[in-house]
Amino acid sequence: MRRRLIRSIVVAGCFVCTAVQFACASSPDVEKETKPLVLNESRIWCDTSRAAENITVITADDIARFPAHNLSDVLQYIAGVTVDTRSGFLSPATFGLHAGEARQVKVMIDGIEFNNEISGQAPLNVIPLENIKRIDIIKGAGSARWGSALGGVINVITKDTGDTLIPHGTLTGIIAEHKYHDTSMELSGGTHGFGYYAAGSYREAAGIHQYNDVMQRHGFVKASYAFDEDTKVSFAMGYLDSNESEGPPPDPDYVWFKQNYYARYGKVQFDTNLHERVRLHIAAKMNSQTVRSFFDETADPAFYPRSEFHNRMVGIDGEVVTTVRESDTWVIGWDTQYDEVSTDGTIGHTVHQREVAPYVNYTFILDPLALTAGVRYDYASAYGSQISPMVGAVVTVPGIPNTRIRGVISRGFNEPPLMWRYYSSSNFTANPDLKPEHSWMYEVGLESKPCKYVSGKVNLFLADISNAISADYSSGPPYMMRNNDEFRQKGIEMEGRVDICKELYIMAGGTIARVQDRHTRQTIYDGRIARNSLKIGAFFTHACGLSASVLGTHERYCLSGYDRRENKILWDAKVAQKVALYQDIGVEAFVGVHNIFNSTFYHDNYYPHPPRYFEGGVTITF
Repeated sequence: MRRRLIRSIVVAGCFVCTAVQFACASSPDVEKETKPLVLNESRIWCDTSRAAENITVITADDIARFPAHNLSDVLQYIAGVTVDTRSGFLSPATFGLHAGEARQVKVMIDGIEFNNEISGQAPLNVIPLENIKRIDIIKGAGSARWGSALGGVINVITKDTGDTLIPHGTLTGIIAEHKYHDTSMELSGGTHGFGYYAAGSYREAAGIHQYNDVMQRHGFVKASYAFDEDTKVSFAMGYLDSNESEGPPPDPDYVWFKQNYYARYGKVQFDTNLHERVRLHIAAKMNSQTVRSFFDETADPAFYPRSEFHNRMVGIDGEVVTTVRESDTWVIGWDTQYDEVSTDGTIGHTVHQREVAPYVNYTFILDPLALTAGVRYDYASAYGSQISPMVGAVVTVPGIPNTRIRGVISRGFNEPPLMWRYYSSSNFTANPDLKPEHSWMYEVGLESKPCKYVSGKVNLFLADISNAISADYSSGPPYMMRNNDEFRQKGIEMEGRVDICKELYIMAGGTIARVQDRHTRQTIYDGRIARNSLKIGAFFTHACGLSASVLGTHERYCLSGYDRRENKILWDAKVAQKVALYQDIGVEAFVGVHNIFNSTFYHDNYYPHPPRYFEGGVTITF
């Protein structure tokens, strides 16, 4: 460990010195005016060209082009993100960033964490789209900013409150095959510094067979009041309800089960400028999640018990952002959090965890160089202390328009869910000695837009993971989670865009990733890990209101003997026509088709992808 730390410090030092030398050699003698950096809700710069991390930002306009119904549907079209949507139709989905696992990626809504202490994962299929303003994705270790986030960060930013006395909103209705129907609404307005926003939806699907029905409900409200241009207070709360059945067609060797998920979350936030160079942010947040599982009545209750888990979280975070010189930025912040996990008698008591985490980072600007260094200290009562440093740099390449080289070295960690330490059942044994996973992450990338018609980026990544957690089946059921592996994740991610004309552009992206045992150097074959992924899209928009998109996705998983039928690209499409009726009133009609060529796609015979199906809908805007 000490040798690895020294090696990382030396590499980081050499990288920083080279970047500074290059910047100084490339800087003109005349002083340039550089604007101060602005920090957004994901603790990254609004101007992502100054960020050293590999960041993808998905806007509401981007989402509208996709034939998607929830967050997992959107992410399956994004390069660097792998999503296994199982049987489709709002069903649970597993995902990862750069060959990582779902539990290693911190998923949040407005900074409110949704990774539960039961499985460590977040339910992407339950998070709706109508109230999303933006999705920020940080690929690579995000621990220096967000703590337990070894595999990255996904932060969903909700839409802003309105500012018009006359309310504005949308009403959408969708129907599809397999008894799918979806109704959603939005409403916003405000006056004299006060603003509000509300959204809600109800969706239901029978699925491709009798064991695949889903029902989801969602509600969200936000209110804000601006005392003046410098001070603002806001409040938001929401709920997510989902009833899901999961199982393949009748199979005597498979146990069907039903799962209910409930979440109630909220946040109160205060922002003010203490000085023209000092910005203060304070927020109190909470999230209460409940998961209930019911197995097939014919299943052995001793081996498949009914379970009910409750995970409650409350926390307070704060941040002070200070501009130094003309453009350098100090960020000093802290996170405090209290977790409570209980279940229906299988633990015998409620498990508590207290967490506190101060962090600091500094961004130094010397055009064409932006250098960021930071560190975060996390203490959790169940897992002890973790220190997560990072250093990164962005250098603008002179002579080539809009071209930058990025690099970052960071230390990451990931805390296992508390249930793995304290919960035991007939087929699972708790491991009180379980420790957090750790990694050193190395990333370097190049992005360029040499002309207004072509843009692209390439990122190389390598992560050395120690104390990796995997299931130990050596003693047979019940199994146990153990820290017994050391992995190396490495790969390349590529993206490109070509604007054919004003109305049409095409995009393509892909990831090639490998996971190796660090001792044997052998490739690890694991069905949860996608080796290669490909994302393709063509997007058309005309001034008359007509728009169309065609998207292709492909994931090849790390299986030693995968089914050749999996080796296909799945194609989806969406066509929409907007019509303005009167002033702010308009109508949009759209049609979507999923799995156009009716391809079979699965790495698990129990979860085939849905066959081709059609959907249609109407959105009224007012």
